[in-house]
Amino acid sequence: MSDAGSGDLPLDDGNGTDPAAENGPDSAVDPQRTEKIGRKKRSEARESDAFWYGVFSTEQGRREIWGILSELHPFDAHLANSPVGFPDERATWMHLGRQLTGQRLFQKWYARFPQLVLLMQAENDPKFPKPVK
Repeated sequence: MSDAGSGDLPLDDGNGTDPAAENGPDSAVDPQRTEKIGRKKRSEARESDAFWYGVFSTEQGRREIWGILSELHPFDAHLANSPVGFPDERATWMHLGRQLTGQRLFQKWYARFPQLVLLMQAENDPKFPKPVK
């Protein structure tokens, strides 16, 4: 057992709350804490939507995001070869990981802003005819 003067952290901050409980794991038992966590998650989701909408709402933003996606080759399959021309399955798996990451990003953005993501693809993908402005 320890006493208050032993240098242990206090369990009470003076206003009747437990400071460890403020930063502890989520609790489904405490409705006030659950609501606070829910408000924070909703606020962060709104901020995230505002950020990504700002990115996709400008031509420059769409061009830059397309540049990132194009380096991941989300719409192309790559079968890699070694320098002597023999299939290299490790490199192929690496390319597949990049491709799946690019697809996941594209799908996440498409689920949130379908018209803007399709506009980005139409503006930048050489396989699509350019949109008429």
